[in-house]
Amino acid sequence: MLERHAPHARGAVKAPRADAREEADDGAAFASYALTALAAAGVCCGGAGLTRESLAALWLNELSAAAALVGPFCALRAVLAAPLESLIVLDRLAFLREALAEGGNAFAQPVFDPRLSPRNIALVAIK
Repeated sequence: MLERHAPHARGAVKAPRADAREEADDGAAFASYALTALAAAGVCCGGAGLTRESLAALWLNELSAAAALVGPFCALRAVLAAPLESLIVLDRLAFLREALAEGGNAFAQPVFDPRLSPRNIALVAIK
C-alpha cells in the first residue's frame, strides 16, 4: 500500500513499539497509527490520497486478514537472525582466508555483547 501511494518513503516507516500497539479490531486504530507513522516518515498523506477513511477501509478490505501472520513472522525473524548472521560471517571469513592464502591471516573478533545485536563480529584481515 505504501509503495503504491508513496514509493519514496519505503523503509522510512518503523513498526510501532510493542507497548504502543493498539488492538485493531476495526480500521480506526490502524488508520490512527498509519497516519502518525507516515507523518513521522515525512509522507504527505493528503497529497497521496491517504485519509483516515481510506486507511480504515484498506485495513478492513486487505490487511486485517494478514494481521495474524505478523506475530509468527516476527518470531521467526528473531529466531533466525543470529544463525543467519553467523553463517554470513563464516562465509566472509572463509573468503578472506582463501584470498590471503599464505600471505596473511584473517580472524573473527567479537566486538560487543551478542545480546545487543547479532551483528557483533568484526572480521580482521592482516596481510
